[in-house]
Amino acid sequence: MAEKKRIHKNKLNLYIREEMRIRCRVKDKLHYATARKDGTILYNKRIYNSPSLAARVITNHESNGWRYWRYERTPGEWVALRELRKR
Repeated sequence: MAEKKRIHKNKLNLYIREEMRIRCRVKDKLHYATARKDGTILYNKRIYNSPSLAARVITNHESNGWRYWRYERTPGEWVALRELRKR
């Protein structure tokens, strides 16, 4: 049986108007990336089409990037990307 490929639809671009710095923590190490206006994630000089794909690179397993990545809503207040959907 052929394996189905998951298609990741980029919707982050619906919620951001300009580039923003995002971060995540894995085993007490912070990883920083850039969420770009077109909804892609720039991490470690590579572009990913969704937050989940970028998170998977760091964790080596499936991850919900909307919960995994955080952005700075106000100075010092880092919240999950999923909070953008609530605006």
